[in-house]
Amino acid sequence: MKITLTYRGVVPSAHSGGGKNKSAHISNMRLAFHEQLKRLWGQPPFGVLKKWEDTGFEANAPNFIKAVGGIKYVPFFDLPKIGIAVSLDITLLSGEPNNAPQLISKGDLDNRIKSIIDALHPPQKDNLSGSEKELNRIYCLMGDDEAVKELTATTRPFLASENHDDAFVLVEVRPVPIEVTQSNIEMSL
Repeated sequence: MKITLTYRGVVPSAHSGGGKNKSAHISNMRLAFHEQLKRLWGQPPFGVLKKWEDTGFEANAPNFIKAVGGIKYVPFFDLPKIGIAVSLDITLLSGEPNNAPQLISKGDLDNRIKSIIDALHPPQKDNLSGSEKELNRIYCLMGDDEAVKELTATTRPFLASENHDDAFVLVEVRPVPIEVTQSNIEMSL
């Protein structure tokens, strides 16, 4: 099943001025993705994940939930635990029309794509923003960036905004089966 996630806001990079508040901006993206993924929880083909959790991970069901700072992060894809990786096709609409060449030449694209990928999985450390601390459960696309097996990134000018910091992100996700089992086969299609 192909999933499309979107986000509008600041996508931090080393050169965008977002570095000082980088973790807060990544958290904002993570929460935007959470709201979208929450709608898919328990729905086909992800019903197996809910079933595994509802049974307390009995009968050798993998416990894929990650706890960080007292918050449960629930990934939809996790390579070592669920056996399914992802292919990401990221489109980043950013800044003013004349900024596209600068975005690439300053290394901004690499930094921003890394920030987007960081927002798709739980934080590695207990450096949560206030918004994340308010929730006890956050749905995320993947357990960590090890789940990314293919990546395509495209940048274009964001014509709906003249603010350089304003961005629109489109993330198209396709499952990449690595270890297909009877339990996860529906997710791999």
